Amino acid sequence: MLAGLYRLDRTDSVTAPSNISIYGNFTTEKFVLLRFSGDNIYNHNKQRLSYSGAFVYFPGAFYGVGYNAGKEGYAQDLTTTMGAFRISYCSSLVGRFYIGVSGGIDYSGAKYRDSDMVGRMNDIRADVEAGKPVPGGKMGELYGLWQEGRYDPAKQDPFSNYIAATGDKPNAFNANVGLFAQYDTRDVTFNASKGIFIKAEAKWYPEWLGNTRRTFGRFTLTFDFYQKLWKGAVLACDLYADATAGTPSWHMYAKMGGMERMRGYYEGRYRDKKLVETQIELRQKIYRRHGIVGWIGGGQVWGTEKFRWGNTLCSFGCGYRFEFKNRMNIRLDYGWGNFGNQNLPWDRKRSSAFLFTASEAF
Repeated sequence: MLAGLYRLDRTDSVTAPSNISIYGNFTTEKFVLLRFSGDNIYNHNKQRLSYSGAFVYFPGAFYGVGYNAGKEGYAQDLTTTMGAFRISYCSSLVGRFYIGVSGGIDYSGAKYRDSDMVGRMNDIRADVEAGKPVPGGKMGELYGLWQEGRYDPAKQDPFSNYIAATGDKPNAFNANVGLFAQYDTRDVTFNASKGIFIKAEAKWYPEWLGNTRRTFGRFTLTFDFYQKLWKGAVLACDLYADATAGTPSWHMYAKMGGMERMRGYYEGRYRDKKLVETQIELRQKIYRRHGIVGWIGGGQVWGTEKFRWGNTLCSFGCGYRFEFKNRMNIRLDYGWGNFGNQNLPWDRKRSSAFLFTASEAF
């Protein structure tokens, strides 16, 4: 990880410091993440140029689209190669109120293989009817659950089922242009201790701009609030909404989970056209560069299915902070979510995730 703070004009003490960070994650499961991001703030806080980009190689899983698909817990192995770039520019209209334009590109390529679990279950049943014993291990357990009506092998390959049902392409390219308005009174953009941040953004993904087979739109709303409580303590609140008009490519649905919101959930297990998330986090510096945090949050996905209060998911967790540069932290978080499908051997534990990255979640 590399990170830095700077001012384009060193004689300007009014403008908040600009920032840049470059970091990468490499794991034993062959996951690779390379990411950069930054904010150039200049002209006495009146103008801002922001950018970010990422390359991801992700040997993960796909659960389907909609709350019920995520809750059922059937997952198909899906190795995804993703690339993304975002850029935006905004200028102060009045005081800390900004308007701006944005653009971005996304590419996701997917490799997958059918499990043929229906055929394998039928083969085991034929062997059992011929007098052979039920096999041991995972297949034997799944066969028993199938016979009890607690496992459906036809749902074992949700990505294959989704591609077959929708005609979507495993490899998809998307590009967008957008407009946004924001109000920002934070003392610093990357680790605020006071102020508020409100941003509303509309993005358009027209087919003529290179989008794979379709045109759709997207609207996002972010509201963040920061307040100092006592010495070394900051209360941070976050509300985020994401809504899509039209039918996006499979990788462009609003996804719950990840490194910033609803920490503790596998990112993309719950995905749909609409998403709302909120979280409250208490941040406490305890000694010199060391600090701790605790949070609680909740969220919903819907759109292809109806909104129901009973589908609300919770998130809670704690974390450690190390301030390796002034106001810029390394964070280690551990988050928990709801329990999975108790009928599936791989999904009986409570959802959880360990996160290690730079800067605060919001």
